Amino acid sequence: MVPTLPRRRPARPGPGSLPLVALLLAGLCALAGATLEPTTEPLDLEPYPLGKVSDKCDQPGESMWKGACFPALDRCLKAVHTGTDIICEEYSAAYRTLTYGAFLDAELPDMQVSKENLVSAGIDMCWSTYPGDWGRCEACRVQMSLGGQCRFVEGDHYGCRYLNRHISESCAECEPGYMQDGMRRCITNCIGPHGTICGDHCIETRHMPLGFNCFKWPLANYNGSSDAVPGRPENRHLLKCSEPGACFKCNEGCADCVGPRASDCLSCSVPTEKLLVHNRKIFLHRYVDIGACVPRCPTTTVEIMGHCVACPRWCAKCSPENNRQCLECMRGHLLQPNGTCYTTCPLGFARNYLTSKCEPCAEGCLHCVTNNPSICLACSDPLKQLYAGRCVDDCPVGTFPTEDMVCRICDAQCTRCIEGGVCTACRAGFEPRQGVCKPACRKGSYFSKAKGACDKCAPECKECATLSDNCTSCNPGFIHLQPSSFTESHRCVTACPAGYFHDLTHRRCVPCLSPNCQTCNEEGRCIDCQAGFNMMPQRGQCFRTCPEGYYKQDGVCQPCGGMCATCVNGLPDGCLSCIANNDNKMPYVRLVETPGGKDPGRCTYTCGSFEGYGFYMQTRKARLCRKCPANCLECDVPNALNPDLSTHWVRCKKCKEGFGFARDGVTCVPHAVGLMAIDVDGAAEADDDQDFAWLQRRVSPSIAEAKEAPAPEPEEAAAASA
Repeated sequence: MVPTLPRRRPARPGPGSLPLVALLLAGLCALAGATLEPTTEPLDLEPYPLGKVSDKCDQPGESMWKGACFPALDRCLKAVHTGTDIICEEYSAAYRTLTYGAFLDAELPDMQVSKENLVSAGIDMCWSTYPGDWGRCEACRVQMSLGGQCRFVEGDHYGCRYLNRHISESCAECEPGYMQDGMRRCITNCIGPHGTICGDHCIETRHMPLGFNCFKWPLANYNGSSDAVPGRPENRHLLKCSEPGACFKCNEGCADCVGPRASDCLSCSVPTEKLLVHNRKIFLHRYVDIGACVPRCPTTTVEIMGHCVACPRWCAKCSPENNRQCLECMRGHLLQPNGTCYTTCPLGFARNYLTSKCEPCAEGCLHCVTNNPSICLACSDPLKQLYAGRCVDDCPVGTFPTEDMVCRICDAQCTRCIEGGVCTACRAGFEPRQGVCKPACRKGSYFSKAKGACDKCAPECKECATLSDNCTSCNPGFIHLQPSSFTESHRCVTACPAGYFHDLTHRRCVPCLSPNCQTCNEEGRCIDCQAGFNMMPQRGQCFRTCPEGYYKQDGVCQPCGGMCATCVNGLPDGCLSCIANNDNKMPYVRLVETPGGKDPGRCTYTCGSFEGYGFYMQTRKARLCRKCPANCLECDVPNALNPDLSTHWVRCKKCKEGFGFARDGVTCVPHAVGLMAIDVDGAAEADDDQDFAWLQRRVSPSIAEAKEAPAPEPEEAAAASA
């Protein structure tokens, strides 16, 4: 439970008080520089420096509590102070919004755009997929299911003591009273003629060696053993035996093992493979790792001396020195001070969802904003005051302490005040009267420092202060112009200028919410933008560069249409990325001209939708179609799932009429010089059996062989056609 702010008797400000820092700085800033590459931080908001707020606490993202102003939250346009926390109610349109924060597309590797929503990139609830295969999950957010799919909630695994839920449904160790079967499930009965109880295992009878004594098998259970002999390196090859000659036959993937299953390996047959550890058996002071052989260590595990060891729950990456020390959590979970992952942070820490870490509150802060460690809500020292989200010794000049130990801003014309807001010093031209600053000169005049006497206010001012045109109230027919900076004068105007709207209730001109706005409505939302900026009507904001998912057209940020997720224009062939199909969560394919696929192209359902294009490359968030080679109607890339573009080669599958395949079997040449017309997926009609056998060697499953096969010489091709 979040503690309420402490109530203590405030201290009076002393001569060592801090200078006034409640000043208005730049509110919003524009996105800069158009680029086809995603930017790392296209901010349309520029937060105030730490510990500073605007003088009226009315800028985007700022919040007020009991007369005290608190700084804006990152990426936030509108926030509310609840008394125990500050919560963002509206984020900037430049970001994708999830329940716990606002993100850029590049910050969401497992999500992609589908129309205006975000959906999983590929498999739902999947944190990471196998490289190049969007349809098979490597590590799930909650729990792995069969076939590389993911569960939305944790399934029941009765009798299982330990389970690495992120990557497998196989139980590592069963509770007492349960046995482990061939699929590493925990069962209570080893039923049927084909099952044999052997210690804590139910093993298929066909795998039981002749004369095997389960009571002498060192791995009959995973309980720790006081016998150190079996655990010695020179004896580990006997862990699969009950006695010499009575040993299990290892699975073909194991170089050495403790049992017949593929997950009973001690070492791997393939030297480059890693041992994914499922169990660990301790023999006195030595331990033996047991697991399955995999090509590489999956996400949520860490490689330690060739073994893949599980990280803590919800951990995406952990330390190779200590696998129990998490270094990076899955998004939505936060790295705790003790190296584990959880959804909340302890007292004295704040959530940072961009880094997925619990970060300590600022020095001297007992309790800070849930999503911002730099904004303090309660101080550790009972004598400290809270000002602009910081703990200070004394309230700065221009503020006064309250019973809640926060520094509240003095009234507008008051430069120094004490407890209760009683003013003791006023701005030039005013004097304190019964704790309130009143003009020192008669109505319609002000005290001029230059003249050393009272002087008349400007004609539009009913009252003024410091300067003749620094109006504190206006004459009939004029409107009070609220300054956008503390350095500007309070002026009276006949009509609100560009960048302001008319607040009819208070008869004042208030700055628009967007700093680059030309005109805005009565709510401060922009209607027209200044020159060089683009309008987003849906949010009433102005951007120099339109955010992701939008393109510029006649000064307006229009949403990408059709199947485009991001684009450079509103044309069908202007897509930079495609939306996902709501049925299978796959992105639609994009037609591109360059190997890397960074050029704009058209999004469509399949490569076959347009003649002369073939499937070229697939990543988790994109599927690309390349234009086929000359004279080719249909083509593909046999290894499209491989993320290494250097291995890609285009294979023609069907030539245009009048053309046939050359001897390389992948390019099209006129029938006059070609060898034959074939369908590389099926039948072929060769000039003779010898030529067809030669072509079969060229159209090989080996990409390297096909790429290295020499093209036929002109004389050779002519002879073949003859």
